[in-house]
Amino acid sequence: MANELEIERQKSGLDSEEVRQFVAQERSSFYSRIREILDRYPDLASPSDLDYLHMDRKDKYEVQVRRFATLMTVIKAGEVDPRTDPQLFYVLLMTIRMPMIGLHWSMVIPALQKLMSDAQWKEWEPLCLSFKVIFAYAQTEIGHGTWLSKLETTAEFDPETDEFVINSNGITGYKYWPGYLGKGCTHALTMAQLIIKGQNLGPHLFVVPIRCRKTYKALLGVDEGDIGPVYSFYERDNGYVGFKDVRIPRRYMLMRYQSVDAKGNYHSEANPKLMFAAMLKIRSELVPFAAVLTTIGATIATRYSIVRRQCALIPGQGESKVIDYVTQQDKLFPAICSSFALQICYHHLQKEFLSVESSMAQGDFDKVTHLHYLLAGLKAFASHECSKHLTILRRACGGHGFSLSSNLPPLMSEADAMCTYEGDNTVMHQQCARNLVRCFLKKSMGKTQSGFVEYLDKADTTCSAQKAEDLMNAKVLLEAYEQRARYVLETACGDLQTQVQQNGLSKEEAWINCGIQLVNSSIAHSHLFIVSHFVAALNQAHFSPLFSKTLEKLCVLYCLLGVRENLSEFLLSRFLKKNQVGIVFEAILTLYRDLRPHMLKLAEGFAFPEIMINSTIGASDGNAYERLLDWSRKSILNDEKFKSEMFHRYLKSVLQPSSKL
Repeated sequence: MANELEIERQKSGLDSEEVRQFVAQERSSFYSRIREILDRYPDLASPSDLDYLHMDRKDKYEVQVRRFATLMTVIKAGEVDPRTDPQLFYVLLMTIRMPMIGLHWSMVIPALQKLMSDAQWKEWEPLCLSFKVIFAYAQTEIGHGTWLSKLETTAEFDPETDEFVINSNGITGYKYWPGYLGKGCTHALTMAQLIIKGQNLGPHLFVVPIRCRKTYKALLGVDEGDIGPVYSFYERDNGYVGFKDVRIPRRYMLMRYQSVDAKGNYHSEANPKLMFAAMLKIRSELVPFAAVLTTIGATIATRYSIVRRQCALIPGQGESKVIDYVTQQDKLFPAICSSFALQICYHHLQKEFLSVESSMAQGDFDKVTHLHYLLAGLKAFASHECSKHLTILRRACGGHGFSLSSNLPPLMSEADAMCTYEGDNTVMHQQCARNLVRCFLKKSMGKTQSGFVEYLDKADTTCSAQKAEDLMNAKVLLEAYEQRARYVLETACGDLQTQVQQNGLSKEEAWINCGIQLVNSSIAHSHLFIVSHFVAALNQAHFSPLFSKTLEKLCVLYCLLGVRENLSEFLLSRFLKKNQVGIVFEAILTLYRDLRPHMLKLAEGFAFPEIMINSTIGASDGNAYERLLDWSRKSILNDEKFKSEMFHRYLKSVLQPSSKL
């Protein structure tokens, strides 16, 4: 059975290295370097993440602190330099479960770089990059989330002492949920309402010390702690903090674009969107994170589906591999397709981000707005898709998939959390829809659209496909997705207009009543964005003939699966006709057969190290049952001393009564 996976790999003529170079691109060489680092510094991955699952929360947190200390040794030894090789360092952090400094590195430092003045960053850069200080990002409050204008934490300027006074102003103003705030951070980058001379100037960012760096005790006026066990990230110290008259120097306000002088005069030197633009980077990273989680899940489930045998496809020929059942393929292929689509989308977003930064440097802030709304929709779409696929993949692995050792339940919980943090998905889709409605109004006034929303100006068409092969055309399917997005948005805007003009509702009331339609318009728009870049990627590089053909089929399959899932919208948009529904299903089944030999190599495309796969049933050697039983033997309930204590304390008197029968 241990050879099953290798036999399966040999069925495909795909070059695994070509697949890896395509999906991982600039990160393609990182994992081999990370393996070398882990070999030299085993404490970075010790204990193994499978043994880690047997630990209680306190012990898990200690492992994370120890890994952080080892990581500092690795940096001092010159094995990896966060300054010169930030991408490698970030992937290393992900591999070892983000000990202590995950958000400090991925979210806070980029914000400080962009929003601090040169003088401020000169003061904080050496402390941040040497990890002499560790930041959490404190925005969410126990009573408030996405609506920043209603945050209760205030920073009131005191001109007599040249300080800001930070207050939570009650329980609902406590910062609640920030990762690494509970015990690990020394400072918090804190979002608070700026108050000057009684006037509220809106939310701004401040550096607020939380703990003494010498003793790690909470500073005066700071009420801090860990919020307790949560559904995901079991070892992470998500925290709370309340402020009571906490004073910080005036220079602790981030002042590149907004500033306060010693007399209390407020200056805003640039577009206020810049503050939020600096925070978009973390949201853009959620798209590849969704791809990574989906890919790991697909790798585990595909490997296990090859090892697992169940019933017989043909009587008398023995049990069949589960993967050979088309019902199982229907659970695996959507996740494999989605992982490729999301990763390709991320590669484009990286270019988009560089373009936006270049435009901002020239004083053009229009692209910031576009990117903000685009990322809002993509974050919600990608996280939902990831969560959906992982739930299906867990079920595809039966009872063994329910074991934590499969790594599927932990992956599911991480994906589920992603649907909430960095903006609730429903709210994110509504933000995206708000911009789409503006675009539609411009179109209705005869204005030409620019950028990605140019599809709104295109004329509708009707699909002429007569057979399944006719639908296996990526460009035809792209037209289908464009027409679907136009239809869903037009329907939402029509419903808004009806609510206002015929029902006499205010614009705000109409927006609430049409919330479902508006969310659907964002979903269709985001889905189109991902499809369009998957299609574009087919012509952007030179591939071997086999990989080129396989990638095109994977793209077409991704599109057709989306048509199947949202069939009513494609029919109502009149791109598809009812008599074409059958050939959609036929085309999907044909592609399942064509791609079946390549399933494993496609699922393993990223070539993740085993520490990231972290699965008994999904390891690369295929020894699922041996690994599963070995892991089970390590359960703390198997400790003989513990079993004996339980027997003598509670069970002996029941099982061995003293009276004679």
